Amino acid sequence: VYRKTVTTDWEEVAQVGGESSSEYIDSDIVSGTTYIYTVSAVNNYGESTKDKIGISCEYIAKPTIISLKNVVGGIELSWTPTDGAKSYNLYRRIKGETEWTLLSNRLLSSGTTYKDTFDLVDGTTYEYDVNSVASSYESANYPEGSSVTYVTTPVVSIEIVAEGIRLQWKANPGATKYDIYRKISGQQSALTYYTSTTDT
Repeated sequence: VYRKTVTTDWEEVAQVGGESSSEYIDSDIVSGTTYIYTVSAVNNYGESTKDKIGISCEYIAKPTIISLKNVVGGIELSWTPTDGAKSYNLYRRIKGETEWTLLSNRLLSSGTTYKDTFDLVDGTTYEYDVNSVASSYESANYPEGSSVTYVTTPVVSIEIVAEGIRLQWKANPGATKYDIYRKISGQQSALTYYTSTTDT
């Protein structure tokens, strides 16, 4: 197996043994670089003629999702930028499914954050994956993506009772607890924080 770039000459990068061998993975590569490959066949009588033109591929590395969280109105994810990426494709699926669905494509390479608001269901765990795109090439999907369980902000009702002020809301199927915040109206004081594991 021979390889070169637009600025270098051919170099042998591997010898693959056996007449049934017909595959090689080159992992010593740099994102954003176009590589040109050619393969020759070898036996006891010598080596076949190499294709001087070869076949080219612009390698683009895969981003890494570094943040995935619930935000108001959706799920926000962030990923590492990739050298050579012209844009990014974003994929989503429900945890347990095998097929990825393209959620958004050709996201600008200048941005590495996205807010998903499309048909999200409370209590459902979603998996996400991001691919880099360069020219006509796209990085590959991971077998398993990064996952998050979607929860929405509860709708709260309030009433005065003998013991004080009662807050009530409908239980959220994806919540493990509820954080309650309070401040005095008209004051600039910070919110006071409480935690509840029930719906009252």
